[in-house]
Amino acid sequence: HALARIGDRRGLKHPKPDVRLAAADALKDKPDPELRKMLLDLATEIEPQVEKLRTSGELTKPRRLGEYSNRFPTDWVRTQRLLARSGDDQGLRRLVEAYLEDAATYPQEQAPLMPRGQVVSWSSGPSPIQGILGANDSTSRVLDRIGKLYAQDKRWDSPSFKMLRTS
Repeated sequence: HALARIGDRRGLKHPKPDVRLAAADALKDKPDPELRKMLLDLATEIEPQVEKLRTSGELTKPRRLGEYSNRFPTDWVRTQRLLARSGDDQGLRRLVEAYLEDAATYPQEQAPLMPRGQVVSWSSGPSPIQGILGANDSTSRVLDRIGKLYAQDKRWDSPSFKMLRTS
């Protein structure tokens, strides 16, 4: 892990996804064909995990109040973020779609009449929104890219997209 984190290219061929992602993260500002190929291969390798979660309904089931856990696998989000950062619009699109899918799981609650305590749960690892925001050094550049991808999409003026644009 230590060598991968400082950009040792041997980390790109390591069998563990987290080591490959550590190496890719160190090289993210200078993407090259070898890095992009590794990220695309890793994305293909991880995608069945996401599809399994999607078909089981785990990604779309409604959340309880105070539940803020990340439902998408950490390695998947990191891989898509690095792909998006390297200029891959499909990686950015997958992150935006994951964000929209995830945003629909939160309750549209009204303020309670009586104040009450609520249990809050969260998890470690990046969420789809963190992946989107990490897709470029500049948030305005990320917003421009999202605008080009989704400007003609009928969901552009939905509350979830408005929230994404303001964040």
